[in-house]
Amino acid sequence: MPSLMFSKNTKEQALHGDLPDVVTQGIVKAMTSHSELARVLLKDPQTMTSYVSLVNDIMRQSTNHNI
Repeated sequence: MPSLMFSKNTKEQALHGDLPDVVTQGIVKAMTSHSELARVLLKDPQTMTSYVSLVNDIMRQSTNHNI
């Protein structure tokens, strides 16, 4: 996921763009090693939304520290 996305877009744009799908794909891939967490996230839309927001915040913070 390009860090440029986080420096050019607002959080709201990221949360309504491709980020939720990218996070979902990552969770599905992680199901073999983290199956219980993946099930919780995939089953509960509110928890998934909170998790996507957290991923956005972490990536945005990481991008800001690398500039």
